Amino acid sequence: MRYLKTLMLVCMLLPISIQAEDKALLIGIGDYEAAPDLPGIHKDVSMMETVVQRLGFQNVHVLMNQQVTYQSMRKVLKDLSQGITANDRVLIYFSGHGTQVPDDNTDESDRLDEVLVAQDAQLTQTRENPLIHVLRDDEFGELLAVIPSQNIYVLIDACNSGTSTKSLDFGATQDVAKVWKYPGLYDNSGINKGSFRVEPVEASTNSTISAKYVLLSAAQDDEYALASPNGSYFTQGIYNAIMNLADNDPVTMRDLEARTSEYISTSLSSTPEKIHHPNLLGEPELWDQNMKVSLTSTVESLWDMLERRVDGISNQLEVRTNQQEYRLGELLIIECQVNMDGYINVLNVDRTDQKAIVLYPNQYHRDNRVQKGTTITIPSEDDAFQLPAQEPLGENLIVVFVSSDSLNAYEMDGRIAGPFGLVSKGSLTRGFGVKAAPSQWQAGKIITRIVK
Repeated sequence: MRYLKTLMLVCMLLPISIQAEDKALLIGIGDYEAAPDLPGIHKDVSMMETVVQRLGFQNVHVLMNQQVTYQSMRKVLKDLSQGITANDRVLIYFSGHGTQVPDDNTDESDRLDEVLVAQDAQLTQTRENPLIHVLRDDEFGELLAVIPSQNIYVLIDACNSGTSTKSLDFGATQDVAKVWKYPGLYDNSGINKGSFRVEPVEASTNSTISAKYVLLSAAQDDEYALASPNGSYFTQGIYNAIMNLADNDPVTMRDLEARTSEYISTSLSSTPEKIHHPNLLGEPELWDQNMKVSLTSTVESLWDMLERRVDGISNQLEVRTNQQEYRLGELLIIECQVNMDGYINVLNVDRTDQKAIVLYPNQYHRDNRVQKGTTITIPSEDDAFQLPAQEPLGENLIVVFVSSDSLNAYEMDGRIAGPFGLVSKGSLTRGFGVKAAPSQWQAGKIITRIVK
């Protein structure tokens, strides 16, 4: 599965817009104007980026921090309906603050609406409407109602009404509440219950469209959801469940509920009073529906997708190799001159199996920082590894990315395989991690061939 992680890495290097067919929308807010900041939200989003790629979503849109104003969140949710048919899949994920405000249409038994807090949310001076720029559960339902998809999956990792509180302070040693406890919260009823619920409504009086969704939230109404310094237990549970499944195993929301509940219970077994249980709501017929699609098209198009993404970068990098054709066992040497300060990563995908691996950085050379105007040779004379040609035979696409943001391919462990393998006295263990799209990049490619 190294090729799927590489596909995600490439997607992270370039802006991705929401287009037709299956769509995943990932929203994370840790830097607020008025609400308390939540350090580390990007780690939850990074885990979900891996998850949606594993589920077969290639059309992924990520909004982080200042990008997630109330208006932009409404717009991107509206845009999800464009090009979508009833059979297409839609996945929506939110990680950020949640809270409650007084009910504005008397549809809540506790007289409080649950809301998702946008980055530009502000306090007002009125008791009836104490917060502006928050997305009410009713409004979320209305936005879902105009999406023609009959396969909408919603994952909410936020504190709502104070019953889904958690910490995302990865530098802290103890949990920090993730609910916005603004002045006057709960004064309206004194009832501190009610998780984020969505009741889809008809799109219009002349339409038969009504959203069919299933929603999995982080905790039950009377529980506190928590996060560790390594990330939220809810999102970690989702990530752990998906990554431990075989390629052909189905993924259902009912199964995710069970697996995340088990993960949380195991992780918090030493403090059983903190254990919380995800809450499954929505269309029962979607609870057992397979969320995954065949990854065949993803594998088959990986080479072409890599080439298109490299060609779409204006700052081109000339990549050279010591040979164009390699017999088995001959050593690959890559050379390029970078024209920006940043971090270099080298990927390889073979035409035969359409599987990609990360060649550099690795456990023998972990520092991938580069300076403008430097000629980079991989491996250099001082490096303690080599890149010998090995099967499968055929063409190989070597891609070099340089990003201005810190992006290092040695953040996740994973055994490597492919036409070029590391040779050293140490173990052959390395992998890669990803982060949000860098602001600047440079890229180049070259095609080589392996023969007997």
